[in-house]
Amino acid sequence: MRVLTRGLLCAALLPLPAFASEPGVSEPTAAADDVRTGTTVTESLQRQDGVRIQTMCTHCNSANILVGGLAEDLVPVLRDGYPLFGGLATSVVLSVLPAGTIGDTQVAKGPGESIAPSPAAGGVIRLTEAAALALPRIDAQFDGGSYDLLGGHVRAAGGAGDDVGWSLTAGTAEADPIDDDDDGNVDVGALDRRFAEGRFTWDVSDAHALDVGLSWIDEDTTEARGAFDVLGVLFAPEPDADPAWTREDTFVERTELRAGWTWELDAGRTLDVRALQADRDQTVRSQLTGDPEGPLGPEATTLFDRFRIDERHRWVGATYAHPIGFDWMVRFG
Repeated sequence: MRVLTRGLLCAALLPLPAFASEPGVSEPTAAADDVRTGTTVTESLQRQDGVRIQTMCTHCNSANILVGGLAEDLVPVLRDGYPLFGGLATSVVLSVLPAGTIGDTQVAKGPGESIAPSPAAGGVIRLTEAAALALPRIDAQFDGGSYDLLGGHVRAAGGAGDDVGWSLTAGTAEADPIDDDDDGNVDVGALDRRFAEGRFTWDVSDAHALDVGLSWIDEDTTEARGAFDVLGVLFAPEPDADPAWTREDTFVERTELRAGWTWELDAGRTLDVRALQADRDQTVRSQLTGDPEGPLGPEATTLFDRFRIDERHRWVGATYAHPIGFDWMVRFG
């Protein structure tokens, strides 16, 4: 049985996130009153009607968001107008950052969003970060539990007057490997995660605003379950030996830089320009067999680089929004 305890220290309560009302956008529900109780963005977002989040692969650091049963390829996620590229970026925002990071959530269902960076046949999820001045000056959370789970985060936020805001978040998480069924094979690998994020906003004038952001995560998953150990079973001294698995370690580091500019025009019109660069360096190490006494000798248990991913995303986008009446808005991008 797993045991999890959490502690929370904060200087002030966060304001309740607002849920915008537009055609095709999810309306606030009774569960929205409890959004502030969520400890991650996932717990808050899953309260939205028709939204489901699933973890695709813990070792590959990927998550999937389903809206009306459609996968994230058809339902892109925008964070302050920036797309979340890759499963790791989605996992960081949904499962690593504190829930108070996101102050507003919109789930637009159905096609018609041509501004998204992928075919938005199922709609678009828009996450808007909370203003730095709306966050507590300093807040901290710690997690502890079985399997030597230990982690938490510290966030500081502030500003200069009403025009300049900033926030810094840093955290860590560590846990031992888990063998749930006590069969001698690890089910969940050991975790060693470090992350940090910073954001700076400046309302240059009544019509112009600038925002810059940086995200970094370094996550190692070791002693995890890899592939079925065919060699270990074939050459086992006992013909009825229990199934065995090889070991797999995953090392991943991701850095993201964001910069954006917003121009508030007359009659409620806005022009947004966004640029993003995201780099990922990921290595997965495996072994041929976990049996050091097999015919290939102990060298076969040595971990080797099974594959490596060196990925870079560069994205630039511009969006023009023009309200039509009280209930409609047209966006081009």
